[in-house]
Amino acid sequence: MAPFRFACAVAWFLCLTLGAPIMGARAQTPPAAPETPEAPDTIEANPLEAEMMRARILARLGMIEEALAAYRAMLARHGDDRRLREDYAELLVDAAQLDQTGPVVDRYLADDPTSVRLRRLKARLDLARGAPAETGRRLDTLAREQPQDAGITADLAAAERGAGRWSRALDLYGRMLDADPENREVLVAYREILLGRAPRFELSHSTLLQTAATHHVEEAAWRDWLADH
Repeated sequence: MAPFRFACAVAWFLCLTLGAPIMGARAQTPPAAPETPEAPDTIEANPLEAEMMRARILARLGMIEEALAAYRAMLARHGDDRRLREDYAELLVDAAQLDQTGPVVDRYLADDPTSVRLRRLKARLDLARGAPAETGRRLDTLAREQPQDAGITADLAAAERGAGRWSRALDLYGRMLDADPENREVLVAYREILLGRAPRFELSHSTLLQTAATHHVEEAAWRDWLADH
């Protein structure tokens, strides 16, 4: 029995000496931090963004008056929001409500003269009012500031075309076709200028070349037929 009692005593001693540090370490371990809830969706967290999204949807569905009313209600509460102002002004331009759009764009531009979007809308207004030269000057400045913006380049090409600067318009359309050869609208505009405004000699020369090529093909085919027979 003596060895058994000795073993029990040793085991008890080990439990006392080793168990205390383990319990102390467990007591000092800080509790796990509660999981941080996921951030809510941006639209749900920003009521103004949700309202703007609804107004854009109304505009895309063709409900222009309802969309404009929604924007005006938002502007009454958040009149200093830059994107809200730009969205509202662009909708007015797209809806071709020129009488209302002019004063709105001028007022917003006076408050924010660096806005590229508002400056482009002002150029679109000038073009719609029949002032392509003024439009070209505005867009030319914007195109130098934003050379990668294809939309500004397209507007500038349309303005140059409207002002009768065919070579400049052809050059701009050609650049856009180099970047996007499948752009149907740009291709149609380019061909219309080329066919309608190209020099008469150039067109007649192309016609003569086509006639000569056709005659050559027909003659070669006739010679092949004679050789076969």
